[in-house]
Amino acid sequence: MKTLFCTFLILCACLWACHAPADDTVLHTNIDQTDVNVFLPDGLKAVRGVLINPADKSVGAGTVWGESCRHWGMAHMGLMLENVDKRNNRPNTLKNVIAASLREFAARTSHPEMIDAPLAFGGMSKGGGWSAELGQFYATRTIAFNNVCGWVGRPDQDLSMPAVIVIGGIPDGFKMLDAIGSQYEPARNRGAPWCLALQWGNAHNYGNANALAFPFLDAIIAARVPQTVDRAAGPLKLKPVRLEDGWLGDRGTWESNQATVAPYAEYRGDKTTAAWLPNRYVAFVWRSFVSKDPPVQIVAATLDGKRAIEDFRPTDKRALIVGRNEGVRFQARVRGGEIRSITLFDGDNKLGEATGSQLSLTWSHIPPGPRAVFAEYVTADGNRGLSNPVIVIASTRK
Repeated sequence: MKTLFCTFLILCACLWACHAPADDTVLHTNIDQTDVNVFLPDGLKAVRGVLINPADKSVGAGTVWGESCRHWGMAHMGLMLENVDKRNNRPNTLKNVIAASLREFAARTSHPEMIDAPLAFGGMSKGGGWSAELGQFYATRTIAFNNVCGWVGRPDQDLSMPAVIVIGGIPDGFKMLDAIGSQYEPARNRGAPWCLALQWGNAHNYGNANALAFPFLDAIIAARVPQTVDRAAGPLKLKPVRLEDGWLGDRGTWESNQATVAPYAEYRGDKTTAAWLPNRYVAFVWRSFVSKDPPVQIVAATLDGKRAIEDFRPTDKRALIVGRNEGVRFQARVRGGEIRSITLFDGDNKLGEATGSQLSLTWSHIPPGPRAVFAEYVTADGNRGLSNPVIVIASTRK
């Protein structure tokens, strides 16, 4: 009887193990004096792509990168070269490290598709510049790259992949603003699907760049990367990007509180230098992102008050990660003057309107993935403008 009971317990344990959700996985290696970490979200049956930060080795659950990758069905890789300032040809080292680490991680997991998976890159300063160079090196395999306060890259290289480039609006010793004329504009003149935005009140700082970069990446990944991975069919093939399918943002109006955007075919300005935006949602986010010193900003908190986005500062990362079906309360912070009303937007989706002294709204049933939320305000004399955005990521973790 005792043997029978033990057998029953073992059988129950095996059945539970078969149905229990897999845990998140974080793997580590060191190749050529470079630390490499990779985060594989739980339940990931096949890797749709690998998002790589070439100068930041922090990965894991509960971060904006980790939870976005969970939504995208992608792995997240972080890299950090040892003694970085004493090494030559660092981007070339990173190329070799990325290839070797993908082979190693594929061998250590059940994900051989990682070896040839599509890649996306993102980083700041040297990490931003390396993201641009690595993105152009991998070319047709690159989904997109995100470059914050880093040199854009040589405009005579492959420019077929989309990019979002964020530069501080305050001149600094790194002279990143010089890249607009020397690198960004020549690339756009040649048809590169690149977005450009300035962060007012910021110099050489990451700031709130994710509020634009993540919606941009979300749109590009949805447009370019197939939803399902067929390992037998070989590496995933990225869908091409057509400039004509996007929107354009007028850089001549971005020092206002409501910059001009329009579908590509309807844009009346110079199409070769305007900021390229993949869809209407991102175009609306771009308008909010470049709104210069608006009199209204929004703060956000979970309904239990345990997690919050505090008062606006230009150098802060403004993101909130929430669980499934967890609501968020947004409230306007007004600096001078009287505000008649606010309308809350998730990109181009209207969430609701508030009037009176509180100017607050609650959003429940938030879609998974990164969502950019901002307010359109109306002043007492009827003028309209936009706050800067915050990012809310509803995790899909079970």
